[in-house]
Amino acid sequence: MVAKKKSRGGTVGEDAGEGLSRAPLQAILLADSFSTLFRPITLERPKVLLPLVNAPMIEYTLAWLESAGVKEVFVFCCAHSKQVIEYLENSDWLNQPNFSVSTIKHAATSAGHALRLIYDKDVIRGDFVLVTGNTVSDMPLTEALKEHKERKKRDSNVVMTMVIKQSKPSPVTDQSRLGTEELFMAIDPETKELLYYGTSKADTTLALDRTVLLDRSSISPHNDMQDCYIDICSPVVLSLFADNFDYQHLRLPFVQDLLVDDLMGYKIFTHEMHHSSYAARVDNYRSYDTISKEIIQRWTYPLVPKLIGSGTTIGKHSQVSNSVIGENCVIGSNVSVDGCYIWNNVNIEDGCRLKQAIVCDGVTIKSGAVLEAGAVISFNVIIGQNFVVPAYSNVSLLQQPVSQGSYDEMEELVSDLRIQEAGGAGYIWPVGEGEWRHSMAPISSDRLVEIIKSATDELDILDSGNESDDGEDDYAYFEKEVEATFLRAVHENVEQDHIIVEVDSLRFANNLASTDCAGALFYAMMKYAVDTSAGEALFKITHGVIEKWEKLFKWYLLSLDEEIEVILKFEEMCLESTKEYASLFPKILRLLYEKGILQEDAILRWESEKEHADESDKVFVKKAEKFLQGLEKKKIGGR
Repeated sequence: MVAKKKSRGGTVGEDAGEGLSRAPLQAILLADSFSTLFRPITLERPKVLLPLVNAPMIEYTLAWLESAGVKEVFVFCCAHSKQVIEYLENSDWLNQPNFSVSTIKHAATSAGHALRLIYDKDVIRGDFVLVTGNTVSDMPLTEALKEHKERKKRDSNVVMTMVIKQSKPSPVTDQSRLGTEELFMAIDPETKELLYYGTSKADTTLALDRTVLLDRSSISPHNDMQDCYIDICSPVVLSLFADNFDYQHLRLPFVQDLLVDDLMGYKIFTHEMHHSSYAARVDNYRSYDTISKEIIQRWTYPLVPKLIGSGTTIGKHSQVSNSVIGENCVIGSNVSVDGCYIWNNVNIEDGCRLKQAIVCDGVTIKSGAVLEAGAVISFNVIIGQNFVVPAYSNVSLLQQPVSQGSYDEMEELVSDLRIQEAGGAGYIWPVGEGEWRHSMAPISSDRLVEIIKSATDELDILDSGNESDDGEDDYAYFEKEVEATFLRAVHENVEQDHIIVEVDSLRFANNLASTDCAGALFYAMMKYAVDTSAGEALFKITHGVIEKWEKLFKWYLLSLDEEIEVILKFEEMCLESTKEYASLFPKILRLLYEKGILQEDAILRWESEKEHADESDKVFVKKAEKFLQGLEKKKIGGR
C-alpha cells in the first residue's frame, strides 16, 4: 500500500461553501478500462492491479480520492472481478474510518453498460466523482466542486465538469502522448464551457455549429490540453446511460453526442488543473513508463513507493539503472538491466541483457538471454538460454486472441511462434503495425523523422493563407519547447541523436534558423545549471553541464554567426532571466573559449560590434575586458 497523505480537500462543506455538505462526496471508480492495450498481461490480471512502481495502480487512485475528501467509493469490477474484490478484501481499504469502499461486480462489456448498472442500483445520492482505477493524481477537488455546484445553481443543464491540464502540443517533445490520438477541444474562454471534443483520428477538422459561434464573443480552440479523465458529474449523467448503454468508453462518442444534443441541451464545462498539481492516466505501455518516471521523480509526493522490493538480490558485476525491481527477485551476475520494470518473483540468470522491458511475476530468463527494447514478458514465461526476444514483442503462455478489438477474454486463439528453444516456454505474439507508438521503447530516429514529417505537413496546411508577423511569440514558444526537450533528455537519458532530430523538427515547424537553435539550447543548458545549483557553487555546476553536453551544443555552432548568437543570448540572460550569471560572465566566457565552443574570432567580432553601441550595451564587454585584451594580444602574436 502506498503511503497516504492527509486530506487536502478538507471537509467539502467547510471549504466549498453552502450547499456542498448536503451529502458525503461519492465517487465511482471503474476498475476496468475496456481496452486491450495492456494485453497479453491483462488476459491474466486486471490492469488496476498491475504494479506501478511496486504498488498496484488502484492504490494510487484510492489514496488520492481519500486525500481529496471523498467519503464513499463504489468500485465497479468487470474483467477478473474476483481478483479485484479479493485484493480489496485483503487490503486496509475496507476498514478505513470515514472512507467507505464497496464493490459492484458484473460482467459489463463497456463503460456505458457499467454506468447503467450503477444507475439501476440507485446508490448515488448527489454529485459524484467519476474516475478509472488507473488514475494517478494529487489534485485537490474543492475548487472544481465549487465551480460545478455554482454553475448548476445558475443552469440546470450543467451535467459535468471535466478536469483538463496544459500539455505540450508537439507529438515529438511529449512522447507520452504517442499511442493516443491528438486531442482537440474548443472552449469558451469566459465561461469554460466545452464546445467541441475530438481527436485527430476521429476528425480532421474542428466543426462548430453556427449558433454556438453567434452566441459567444470568443472561442478558444486547443490542441495543447490533456484530458485527465477526472469528471465531476451530476446524477443525471448516470440516467443518460439507461437507454444509451453501448458507449464503449467515457469519452468518444459519449461526450461528442452530448455536445451536439440540441433536444436536451446538456452542457459540459472544464476545470483547468493548477500547474502545481498532478494528474495522469495509464493508457498504454508508454504512459506506464512516463508516469512511473514521474512517480520516481516525486511528482506525486508524498506517495513514494519503493524502487527495489524486499527479498531481492543482485549478483556481482551486474548493473541496474533507471529501473524498478519488485519483491523476491533473483538477478544473477554480469546482468545488465536498463530502463526496465521487473515485477515480483522474477529469476534472471547470469549474463542476461534487458533494455526498456516489462517483466511480469514469475518469469524466468535463462543465462545469456536478451530482451530488446519494448519487450513485454507476461506471467510465468520462460525465456530460454541465449534467446533474443525481438523489440516490441509480447510474450505470453497464452496464445494471441483472434481479434484484438474484442473485449471477450475467452476468444478463439490463433497459433503463433512458440519459444521452445533452449528450455523456453511461451508464445511470441506477432508485432502489430504501429506497436512502437504505445511501446515504452525510445522512439527510433527514423520513426521520429516520420512523425516530424507528418506534423510539419499538417502545420503547412493549417498555416497556408494565415501568415503571422509575430516572430517574437514564435521564438518564445520555440525556446520553451527546446528547454522542455533538453530537460527530458537530462532526466530520461535520451540519446543525443534523438535530441538533434527533435530540436531540428521544432526549428522547421517554426520556420527558424540554426542560430535560433544555438541560442535556445544554450539558454536551456544554462537555465538548468542555475535551477540545480541549490546553494552549490554556480560556476562548478555550470562547468559540469557544459562539459557533459558540449558535443550536442557544438552540433549547432555551424559558423561564427551561431557563436555570436550564443554570446548575445548570454548577455540577455545575465540582464534578465538569470542575473546570477552576471558576475560570472567573463569566467564562463573564458570557459566556453577553452572548451572550443566559442572561437577567438567570434568573441572578438562580438566585441567589435559593440564598439559604437551605447554605454549600457557595453556592460559585459567591460566586465570581460581583461580576457578580451588577452585574446587580442594572442591574435596579434600569432600573425
